[in-house]
Amino acid sequence: MKMKLIALAVAGLAAVGNANATWNGTGSFDDGDSELFMFVYDGNANLQAFFDLGVNISQFTADQKSAPGTSNVWNLAGNTTTGLGGVSGSWSNSWNTYVAGASMSNSLWMVGAMEFDALAIAMTTSNTDPAIIAGQDDTVLQNFPAGIAPAANASLPGHSVANGSNTAATSGNPVGVIGSGFAPSWNSNFVGNSWASVGTAQNAYFLQANFLGGAATVTPYAGQFNLTSAGVLSYTAPVPEPETYALMLAGLGMVGLIARRRRPV
Repeated sequence: MKMKLIALAVAGLAAVGNANATWNGTGSFDDGDSELFMFVYDGNANLQAFFDLGVNISQFTADQKSAPGTSNVWNLAGNTTTGLGGVSGSWSNSWNTYVAGASMSNSLWMVGAMEFDALAIAMTTSNTDPAIIAGQDDTVLQNFPAGIAPAANASLPGHSVANGSNTAATSGNPVGVIGSGFAPSWNSNFVGNSWASVGTAQNAYFLQANFLGGAATVTPYAGQFNLTSAGVLSYTAPVPEPETYALMLAGLGMVGLIARRRRPV
């Protein structure tokens, strides 16, 4: 799978430096099939790493948004995956370079994707209060792709490699690399913080603009992402406990009973 043109408006992630992270592969930014990516960075070490995860946002959303029991794993240090239909990547060199120069205790990470064609959809990790995320403004969400620079990463290693990656300094790089300072909210186009410490699991959200103003459509995914210091990124949607199913069935039964009693004679 060739890496799609993912424009991670790093002006959206960088508080300083107005840079836009565009991952330039053989696809286009708005062809309906951009891929999930992961960023990890250590601001103290002035180091970042970017990984194309090889799964299209449309595929991931269809398979994972309401799929209890799902478990997908990206082993960035070993270039292997499980639960993803045999996807493999060119990740290990970038991961090892990052580990050699960064501190895991100081590192933050996030997973995201953007697809701004006729649908205008995105996904992002976040542990912000769901009630706050549910108030995502439609007009603001439409600004996610602001400042796209299609050729920005053409000079960076791995930009055209299938499921590729790179490691770079967070400052002193061409436009298209995350800057030395960060804004955690996609340049204020997302109401939550998309970043977490390594080892801290994050919820994930599917966002869709309706171009009508008011609230955007916000749907939580069934599972959570997590990144370990060993370079293992996972997405897991747990199966509800039997007691949960029992409560659900009891609730449905109660609703049916109430409806039956209210039925006119």
